[in-house]
Amino acid sequence: MNLIYEPNQLIYYMVFVTRYKRNIFEDREAAELVKQSLRNIQENGIMKVEIEEIGRCYISLKCIGDPSKSPNQIVSYLKRRCYQAMLEKMPHLNSLWSRDVIISTSPISNTIIIELLQTLKRRG
Repeated sequence: MNLIYEPNQLIYYMVFVTRYKRNIFEDREAAELVKQSLRNIQENGIMKVEIEEIGRCYISLKCIGDPSKSPNQIVSYLKRRCYQAMLEKMPHLNSLWSRDVIISTSPISNTIIIELLQTLKRRG
């Protein structure tokens, strides 16, 4: 009897917040650049990325990927790709994302996102 093994996949829900809660995603072009960079990741077959929500200063994602990659590796990769896409429009950015990230294996509620945003400080 031959057994067929399908690769396991893990689902992570993530929320990234911009550094100093900058309202970068109010600009539709900036939001589109980030969306396009995430679509490119999916089209390249690296992982499946679905955008749950884009707020003024955060992005909420659902990532389906290989369990051999740690959540930190996935976060680092996604943040780096989004930042590289944003550099085309805003070359003056020296960083895009704050260090604070929410990662969960179950969907993240809006109340948790609001609590995170309230705890983060703004510049000034």
